[in-house]
Parts: sequence; C-alpha cells; structure tokens
Amino acid sequence: MKIEKDEEIVSSPDIAEGPISDSIAELEKVFTRINAMDGAIGAMPSEEKMAMINKLSIQAAEWVEREENCTLEYKELCRRLEALLQEFISNGFFAEATPIINAFSKINTGTLKKDDGVRDISIRILRNLASDNNFNILFKEINTGEKNKKNEACQVFAGFGSIVINKLLDGLKKASDSKARISIIHIIEEIGPVAIPAIKASIDMNAPWYYLRNMAYVLGRIGNEKSIDILKPLLLHKEKRVSKEAFKSVYQTGGNMRGSLLLSVLPHVDKELRINIIEMLGKIKCAEAVTDLQFMLKSKAGTMAKNDQISLQEEICNALGAIGSTEAIKILSEIAESKSILGMGAYSKEVKYAAERALAYIKKR
Repeated sequence: MKIEKDEEIVSSPDIAEGPISDSIAELEKVFTRINAMDGAIGAMPSEEKMAMINKLSIQAAEWVEREENCTLEYKELCRRLEALLQEFISNGFFAEATPIINAFSKINTGTLKKDDGVRDISIRILRNLASDNNFNILFKEINTGEKNKKNEACQVFAGFGSIVINKLLDGLKKASDSKARISIIHIIEEIGPVAIPAIKASIDMNAPWYYLRNMAYVLGRIGNEKSIDILKPLLLHKEKRVSKEAFKSVYQTGGNMRGSLLLSVLPHVDKELRINIIEMLGKIKCAEAVTDLQFMLKSKAGTMAKNDQISLQEEICNALGAIGSTEAIKILSEIAESKSILGMGAYSKEVKYAAERALAYIKKR
C-alpha cells in the first residue's frame, strides 16, 4: 500500500526569528555538512556534537508541544522541522527524531489539544514522514540491526501510530520469516491501543493461521475489556494454536467481560479448550456460570469417551467449588451421595471425590 506524500506546508518569506529558529538553524548546519561530505571520514558528528543535537531536538519537541497558534511563522518552522526529520531518518538518527515525532503524534491523537490548523499540520507531517522510503529504512534497521538501533527505529514507528498500522498488518500477514513477524509485532505493541480498530478490521478467518495467532497475541498485550469481543471468532478457530492464544489473551485483558464471553463459546469449542475454559470460570469465580455448569453435569455423555466425560465432570465440580455458590450445593450433594447399582454408577469415584471437595470448600466460606 503506497502512502502518497501530502502537499507541502505553505512557506512565507517574512518569518520572525527566535530561539527555536536558532535551534533549527543549528540542526540544519549539521546536515548540510554531512551531506556536503557525503560519507567522508569525519562526516558524522562527534560525541559532543551528538549531545548538542539531542538537546536541540528536545528543545524543538518542547516548542511543538507548547505552541498554540497556526501562524505563518509556525507553518514555516514546521516545514523546516519536517525537512530535518527527514534528514534524521535518512541518516539513521532515529533517537534524535523521536522526541519531535512524538510531539506531533500527541497532537495527532488529541493527547495535546490544539486548534484544527495546528492538528492538520501535525497529521500532514507524520503522513509525509511515513513514506514508503522511510518505512523501508526503519524496517531494514529493525530486521538487520545494521546500525545497532532496532529499538530506536521501533520508537519512530510508534510515533507514526495509526498512520502506519495498516501497512504493518499487511507486512505481518505476508512475512514468511518469523524474525520479521516478531519485529512487526513488537512495533504494533509499541503503537498500543490505537492499533485495535485496524486489527479488528484485518481479522479474516481465511487469513493464515499464524497471522491470526499473532493478532490474538497482540490483543493480549494492547487490548482491554472493550476489545475482548474481537477474540471471540479466534477462540472458535479450527487451528488449536490460534484458539489457545486467544484464550490466553481473554484471560489477560477481558476483566469482568471474561465470563460471559467464555460461556458463549463453551458449547462450541473442542474438549481440550472446554476443560481450560471451565477451569478459568472457576478461577475468576464467575457466578453467572453456575447454571450452565450444573446443566453440563446433569447432561449425558453423548458421543464423548468415558475418560473425557470423567475429566469434564471433575473440572466442573472443581469450578463450582471455586466459585463458591450455594446454588450448587444440591447437585454436588447428589453426586457425592450417589450409589452404584450393579457396578453401574451414575458418576465415577473421581467425580464423587471432586464433588465432595467442592462441597467442603463451599461450606467453609
């Protein structure tokens, strides 16, 4: 997906000079010298000069965060900053670019409240900087570590935020190399919750299973209760590695919504995941699960193998005990006290013991 460069920010010849203009001028001198020397020895700044660049970059970022009015001076200084940020990225000065990019990003996301003119300029700058060429420069560094600046390149991507998320997701879907996929996942984690709408839109059950597993993984790190429903189709995926990852993410991020979501998929998942879900319902003390769990205890095995049925019933008893609802006392008592007739017991001894333990736990509370 090609990201087109937006129109240039309007420049004005009559710009008042000030401290920020002096800082920008100093930075421009650095890159004029680097470009003039074109790779010659001594072209890159000294350690002392790099410290100055860092300081000037922070000053520029503070100015971006502080300014309120979209004046001609503001537009011109932002135009010069955009050109400098392009130089930063082209020359591998990722850490030095990050404070200024983050300042524009805060305006773009609304973290910093600015008027429409200022916000439009910030969006335009970020879109211009998130060009195909810069994307490739940053991604190459993340994959190769050529400049030993992987983390710094990730931070620049994170500053671009939602502007690059669709391209990252597309890359994640197509990447055949696991290292490349891990790198993209790390970038998306850094971008954070603003990536969730794009992730939701990208989930297609026909996508490669490893892509869907990665989406489940990412949602477990940046998601929340409001995004938990995105994981529902992944819980039902036929590939176990996808459903298991989705299950873990539900536990990590689902909060108070976990119980109702897990109950909704419980009848439709395979036996292994069903056991895991029942165990979780007990751990989170999901009172709304008591009725469904009791119904499952009373149900006949159907086509389920005997050992699987015993494991399921044991886990249900354990979960009912963990939840601690007195509503379950009646059925647990019936199981614990059930008698075998001619060797044909309604419940196995393992299930009866589990029911007894559950009863004891409930009555202690």
